[in-house]
Amino acid sequence: MEQATATTPTASTPTTDDQPQRAAYQRARATADRIVDRISVLPNGVEVRIDGAGFAIRLHFGSGKTAARGVLAVAGITETDPTREESPSGIGTYIECTTTVDGIPLIARALVTAADADHLLQQTPPTPAAPAAQPIPLSTALATPADTTTPEATAIGGTQ
Repeated sequence: MEQATATTPTASTPTTDDQPQRAAYQRARATADRIVDRISVLPNGVEVRIDGAGFAIRLHFGSGKTAARGVLAVAGITETDPTREESPSGIGTYIECTTTVDGIPLIARALVTAADADHLLQQTPPTPAAPAAQPIPLSTALATPADTTTPEATAIGGTQ
């Protein structure tokens, strides 16, 4: 009995010509993963794409207040001020975070209503902070009871 034999296709191996671009892509992908790992609202999509001379990351959060909170979380961990931009079609307002992380351009974006954008991006004046506690000098903090001196007691209104 004859058996039919089929060759199993093998995965193509990367050539040395595309290694730098592959490494840049993997670095951008790893950066996107690190950001997503640190936020509680997951994006609807993560895109790593060619942008100019290298790769860029886009985090698409979708629409609504929860999505916008995801963008605000990205802004918080990247220490970036979020911005707002009216959509060209007039269907809402984009809340965005645009920055560079580890040399890789990043944009995170969500679509919300203008009222939600106003609410989420409101700038409230900071509350006055209580005076900061003064640090204890290191020499005082490490002093033992024997190292400290007690001021002389002075009698008030009495005889000695």
